[in-house]
Amino acid sequence: MVNQFTAWNTLIIGAANRSEATARETEGNKDRMTRIETALAEVKQGMDTLLSANKQPDFEYAPYSTRVLVDALDCGQGAANLATDLEESVFGPTDPDLKRSFNNKVDTQKRDWVLMCVLHRRKASVGLARKDTQTIIINRMNEYARKRKAGRVGKKGTKGPSIKGNTAKRLKVEMRGSDDEEQESDEGDPSSNNEMDDE
Repeated sequence: MVNQFTAWNTLIIGAANRSEATARETEGNKDRMTRIETALAEVKQGMDTLLSANKQPDFEYAPYSTRVLVDALDCGQGAANLATDLEESVFGPTDPDLKRSFNNKVDTQKRDWVLMCVLHRRKASVGLARKDTQTIIINRMNEYARKRKAGRVGKKGTKGPSIKGNTAKRLKVEMRGSDDEEQESDEGDPSSNNEMDDE
């Protein structure tokens, strides 16, 4: 009987020691988890501060275009292609500024607006990314100015701004939205039908 008690005593003491070690380890894990949660909260607060400080204001499309038109032109192409499409849209197809290089354009406000619009839409806001994107855009605008001057852009069979498929249809519907409502209200008026027949 004494031998059994001694054997049990060793097992009981060993189990008690393991239980005590597990309890200490659990407490240590709780402390570590609390420190990790605190560190994560500090990181989240720092990220929120950086994001709020780095948030760009809404871009002002007003004097030269609308957001709807720029959305229609922006089909996910590169910054340089978007810049040339915007340039043609903003300046108009017959504007002599289209044939001038970036630095020689007369209407510098339109020129700068096109550049800022593309940089804003492509999220090139700071540092080397902005400088590189800006250089690419200006080089493309200069290249297209040379082509226009030589008569290689805008002839029959060449593309204008790349408004494609459903985007063009959506744009036409959005731009005509109020016109359709006016036409519907005029359909009930017999005098308006006579005017259309005369034309």
